[in-house]
Amino acid sequence: MCATRNYSILKDLNLDDWKSYNYLMQCGCENGNIHGVDDKDDFDNLVESLNLLGLDEKQTSDVFRLLAGVLLLGNVHFDGGKDCSAVSVSFHYGPIQHTSPKTSGIPGGRFPQNR
Repeated sequence: MCATRNYSILKDLNLDDWKSYNYLMQCGCENGNIHGVDDKDDFDNLVESLNLLGLDEKQTSDVFRLLAGVLLLGNVHFDGGKDCSAVSVSFHYGPIQHTSPKTSGIPGGRFPQNR
């Protein structure tokens, strides 16, 4: 999705470069590419397959919005303790506070600050 983030179906998600997401940084790839994999071609095939399954454009967009949300959750760190718990957002991996409200469902500017 990050490799095709400028496609019209993904524009509203405001996806950033792959390096902005903790989950994707765990691949161990220097440039984010896996040898022999064409992300753009695979994305086109995925969209076509979702169409063949009968998903319309809104449903397909909802699938990608859900996946973008999973990427964002990878940048959230949960600390649990005996008497309390805390949540912090890892800004090291990306500007989660600038995420589109269409992606997060949270009105713009309302993300908690990193603690």
